[in-house]
Amino acid sequence: MAGLGQRRPGQALVPGDAHTGQDLQPIDVPNSDGVEGQRPWLWDCNNTGAQLWNFHRDGTIRNFALCLDTAGGSAAGAAVQLSRCSGAASQKFSLTTAGALVNTNSGKCVQVRRGEQQVRAGRLQRQRSQKWRKV
Repeated sequence: MAGLGQRRPGQALVPGDAHTGQDLQPIDVPNSDGVEGQRPWLWDCNNTGAQLWNFHRDGTIRNFALCLDTAGGSAAGAAVQLSRCSGAASQKFSLTTAGALVNTNSGKCVQVRRGEQQVRAGRLQRQRSQKWRKV
């Protein structure tokens, strides 16, 4: 059975606009430390698994067998972190045609505030800091 127990290649999530001031840094798992509660950030491209995200049909985005999760609830500024995949609504995302990575339950999008590296949930405002693309 091909694929069982094997890590599928993922895709990097980088800012969708070359003029974001974020230097096209992808979302990264700090120090490749894929543990529950780890908070992704932007980091220089380094071609490691810490920057490869698997998009699943159930709406989850996974890395290190954990799911991207808006763990802080639905409030703007809530933490985005890695969590055990549970099927929770806080773990379901959609990449819109405009490039926003939106939690389908809360309507909040994944963003990085100006001058920060930490990935957070924010109110969708169609700003450059909220645009992403798969590469």
